[in-house]
Amino acid sequence: MQVVGGATIKEHYWALSYSWGQSGEIINLDSKKSKRLDEGQHTLVSKPCADRETEKTQVKFERLIQQMCMDFNIGYIWYDQKCIDQDDDDEKLREIKNMHKIYENARCTLVLIPELKVATSTANINAIPESNWSKRMWTLEEAYVSKSMLFVGQNAHLWSDGGVQVQGPTKYAKFLSNIR
Repeated sequence: MQVVGGATIKEHYWALSYSWGQSGEIINLDSKKSKRLDEGQHTLVSKPCADRETEKTQVKFERLIQQMCMDFNIGYIWYDQKCIDQDDDDEKLREIKNMHKIYENARCTLVLIPELKVATSTANINAIPESNWSKRMWTLEEAYVSKSMLFVGQNAHLWSDGGVQVQGPTKYAKFLSNIR
């Protein structure tokens, strides 16, 4: 994965929305600074083929994002850890002020919800409002300004195109109807 200048991109990009804790262990350096330690605790599961069985591989967060980009045919993805110099306080402040534009201008927002999974024959969409992702103020803004969202869980994904609309008596419907 490499960083490219935004002005050089001739096609749409996607934005990534997730809880920082998903990307590795957060280590507080002092009261204002922290860093992320990624020891490769993310599991990639390969699909079984005629000549091989399902394989599980432990990978780092960046490799997980690369695989999702390949799986969903995403050419360019913006995410804070890669696109913002985490050691440059001035750059971080500048970019935080533009976060709404980043998500608003993205073709789609890829939302990571590890709590989302299919246990029987349907996905538990109530996992979304109960997830760590939905408890962050940043992600509320990211969801509000996104044109569409792809929620990706452990073994399921849900698509929301052209705004979030869910019907039915679920916590998910109430949560997302309050966003728009």
